[in-house]
Amino acid sequence: MSIASFKFTAADPDLTASASRDPLGLEIIWTQFGQRVIPHFSTISTGATNFGVSLTLTWLVDTYLQGQGEFVFTDGERWRAARDGLLVAAETLHILSSVTVLDDYSLLLGSYKGKGRLSNEPDPMVGPFESDALLTRQLSLGVNGRYRQPLTSMGLLNDRGWVDSPDEIGSIVAECSQLEGLRDSVFSFFDAMREANDHRVALSEFGGVEQMAAVRGQQARRSFAPVLLDNAGISPESDELIAHVYRNLELPYRGAEHARDIFYGLAESDDLDEDQLRRVQDVCRVEEILLRFQALFDQLWTGGIDQLASRRVIEQLQERSGALQALMHRPGLSNIARQRLRGLIRVLEASSAEDVVRRLVREYHRDSIADYRGNAEWVTFEGDRVVILNNGHSPPEDPLEHLDWSRTYYVPALGTFKTEIQEVV
Repeated sequence: MSIASFKFTAADPDLTASASRDPLGLEIIWTQFGQRVIPHFSTISTGATNFGVSLTLTWLVDTYLQGQGEFVFTDGERWRAARDGLLVAAETLHILSSVTVLDDYSLLLGSYKGKGRLSNEPDPMVGPFESDALLTRQLSLGVNGRYRQPLTSMGLLNDRGWVDSPDEIGSIVAECSQLEGLRDSVFSFFDAMREANDHRVALSEFGGVEQMAAVRGQQARRSFAPVLLDNAGISPESDELIAHVYRNLELPYRGAEHARDIFYGLAESDDLDEDQLRRVQDVCRVEEILLRFQALFDQLWTGGIDQLASRRVIEQLQERSGALQALMHRPGLSNIARQRLRGLIRVLEASSAEDVVRRLVREYHRDSIADYRGNAEWVTFEGDRVVILNNGHSPPEDPLEHLDWSRTYYVPALGTFKTEIQEVV
């Protein structure tokens, strides 16, 4: 049977898209290679403002807890460890203060929920418990949770998530006139929380609303800029690889083709050492390979398979099989990323183009990804028929004809950071 003889059934409207947006599990591969070039950033930790906010809130909590001894918040039915409860309360104070004072609070996590709470409760209560938080799972999905790992990798937080050099951060806060009195106001509010029977205190009792909102301001961002640039490895004198990307990143960011131009440009640069050049070339190879596997998978939603285009793409992948083998053996990769690269290698060992597609769907997508996640498969074969099970997947038209570049490898996150730094430095 030729690859062109596959028949298609209509999508089943009763089956909705999987919770996963990554049916081939490729994200864990490209993110790890991307972070070898652009560390400390992610798709959810970007702007310089939020880096500074997270550092400030963590510093306030850690400094308050020094000398306090162990304690917990409890109202008889619920309890929460002191530091977790104070981090929730500090972030809630920051969100409510910011939406109260500022006209522009872009990139403020929880702004919508903050405005909603202020509309429903003119003087909302702030407390340490999960039900008091503005965000679902605020400790992990709020600013402190999202920026903990990047700040730890920069060396600004220790392995426990506490500020590594509290005196340094305290000096930065102290030099910001707009933050004057913030520490005392927050500490007084924390004291009131501990004394309250249910550990909840009205926002009107907080005397530092203006200062807490100013943590997002340009003065605070300007004060934090040197330590963020230095610890991220992108200070003007840095020769780290991320600094080369930063200097070559012209704003505004223009999309995936912008990332492509930066990586291919650096791959031809004489300014990189051997290790830096290899890391950049790895990203280029990863993108070329993953893009083609994704296109082979996505074409199953187009209603037919272009035999010549499919074979051409598979031949291009087979030409890159040596590079794929080399990528699998790069040091520092997680076991899962290495297993998925090994799975892609096995897909290419099939004897025909038809078998490559079948292996990609059955052995890789179904057995290695969907079953591993406990999710439903997105597409399957019934004899000669291709059966689409996920009608929520919307691949591009003619995916086999668009093999340029689709992933961004944290360039937009670095671009957002650079934009906010350039506004104040």
